[in-house]
Amino acid sequence: MSWLGVNIPLASNKKNAAAPKKKNPFANKNKLFIRILAWILVLMMIITGVYTALYFFISTVFAADASLPDLKIAVGLLYGDNVDVAFKTTTTNGYIIGTATIEKYKKTFTPLWSTTEANVITIVCDRNNGKKSNTYFFSDTSVAVGEYHLQIDTVYKDAQTMAKDMAVIDAALSDKGIYSIPSYINGEYRIRVGNWGTKKEAETALEKYGSVFKGKKVTIVGASATGVSMVATSTAKILFEYDCGKTSFLALDAIDDADGTPAYLSTPSGNIYDGIFVYRRYKTSTKDGIELINVVSLEDYVAGVLPYEISNSWPLECQKTFAIAARTYVIQNMGKYWSYGFNVDSTANSQVYRGIARVNSNVRAAVAATAGQVLTYNGSLAAVYYSSSTGGCTAGTYYVWGSSGYSWLASKSTPWEDYLNHTNAFWQTEVSPSELSEYLISRGYTTIKSDIASITINETAGEESSYVYKVTVVDTQGNKVTITRCDKVKSAFSKYLNSANFVVGKGSVDYTEYTALLPPDSLLEYEYPEGNGERERIFSTSKLFGVLTDFGQYLGSWLNGISVITAEGNRIAPKSGNMTVLTAESQNPIYAVSKLDGKRYDLSNLTITSTKYAKNKENFIFVGKGWGHGVGLSQYGTYDLAMMGIDYKTILTSYCPGTSLSNFANVVSWQWW
Repeated sequence: MSWLGVNIPLASNKKNAAAPKKKNPFANKNKLFIRILAWILVLMMIITGVYTALYFFISTVFAADASLPDLKIAVGLLYGDNVDVAFKTTTTNGYIIGTATIEKYKKTFTPLWSTTEANVITIVCDRNNGKKSNTYFFSDTSVAVGEYHLQIDTVYKDAQTMAKDMAVIDAALSDKGIYSIPSYINGEYRIRVGNWGTKKEAETALEKYGSVFKGKKVTIVGASATGVSMVATSTAKILFEYDCGKTSFLALDAIDDADGTPAYLSTPSGNIYDGIFVYRRYKTSTKDGIELINVVSLEDYVAGVLPYEISNSWPLECQKTFAIAARTYVIQNMGKYWSYGFNVDSTANSQVYRGIARVNSNVRAAVAATAGQVLTYNGSLAAVYYSSSTGGCTAGTYYVWGSSGYSWLASKSTPWEDYLNHTNAFWQTEVSPSELSEYLISRGYTTIKSDIASITINETAGEESSYVYKVTVVDTQGNKVTITRCDKVKSAFSKYLNSANFVVGKGSVDYTEYTALLPPDSLLEYEYPEGNGERERIFSTSKLFGVLTDFGQYLGSWLNGISVITAEGNRIAPKSGNMTVLTAESQNPIYAVSKLDGKRYDLSNLTITSTKYAKNKENFIFVGKGWGHGVGLSQYGTYDLAMMGIDYKTILTSYCPGTSLSNFANVVSWQWW
């Protein structure tokens, strides 16, 4: 047996500790030896208890800030109908065994016990389990871990007192092939002894060994719908039993190295985690297994997201940007998976989180440099979303999900993204009219009855975005369907699209691509040409501005929405109330100059138009940019900005205008904690 990280052999492991089968002149000496040994064990347990207390109260988590609340995140790693009947966990030095509670904004972990007896353990359901090649499964015929136990009715006030009785019991049972099991049942320390597959076997054992318990009342306990057992994977020895219904749950923490170097918990998939593992029994009429939740500090959660959402080798300013994005997202979504009993899951449905295996100094530096910082708008948390790439522009939340009120997530041009050279960010697909018809029908668009005749893009996600907001599909019989909203468009054609940022044609399609990459507008200065054509400077102090065309049409616009469309289709927007209008005779282009390096960009020649041809001229061809929903940050676009030497604050405001950074302690209601 062990207690709080120190391996302590129980008297049950001593060959001379069993009561003699015949009269022995040294019997009294043996009894005295057992008593002395038991008291030595208790003293050692008290000493190691102090060790654990110190461990529990002074252990620190990376990037902790004493000025910030100790916010913990509960991440569902395995849950619901995806549970396994048993779950294996590995660490290096052994385990702190505890009881945990999980509330939406508050989590607790209280150490109960400790073991160094096995580095690889398996949590199994409290029922009969078989074992083959260190894998556990439910079995009533080949039982390795039985569901029936003897339980001493004594309730122990603490672990040390329980350990004292366990030492005596194990000394007496050392040659019987059974052992005592430390247990925590309904919030109380209990001792259980042995495990059997049937109640009859347990009754026989009680009759046979009952005298060992020296007058203590002993009962037989069976399987529970909420109980779990911690077993040494290789030997099937039960190291701890836990059953507190649904009020609290078994939890494990890794025992650190003797020199204080942190130790971690790992899963069979090879992922390594900080924080604690919480194991919950999930039992329905059709499923029984172990749910796994990782409870971890906010900053360690952020560190565990970065290397799996972006590369840990990307520039530091890119890491900082996504540290803030990940932190903001999880704080805003603490209730997203609360119906399952935790805050977020570990997949792209929330944010991809797989622990610390890929966390390096680059990631840690970014998390530490931005500790506690979140994105805000008008003093409140600002919803922040991101996708792999957006393809030179983004799509506002209204156009993608029908959500309004997110002005910082409006559609905007992002001409710095090098989508032509990023994975899956510039793509084309080809599909026959018949295949496309069958696919759309399978997606629920049953208005379609025959081969597709045409696809028309009716509307995009605003003037600065090429994301398709509305598209009409017509079949050869004249049946048509109009699909509205970027997410629904992407879903309808999901087999052929990486994003809703596309153009489509039959046989061929024209598309644009950049000739140069521009830094954010805040880092540009504009040069307006002089001479070579009539030139008129118009200044307006009113918000309404009008242009009279050659045809006598009066075009009006709010001042902050004025733009000029060039002959090539480029849209140029002024940055103030001053606007210069050049006549058609002018030969001088407008230039933009980068404040970073002085590089000059010809705004009249930023894009070119090319044509893609289908292999079969009867087929439809899609040409698209970006990968994902297109709202908010682009991961690859952020990389491109960081490679330009742009800092994380400018990156964030370039994608999310009007936002600022705040410490989350200043914008979150503290009644949560």
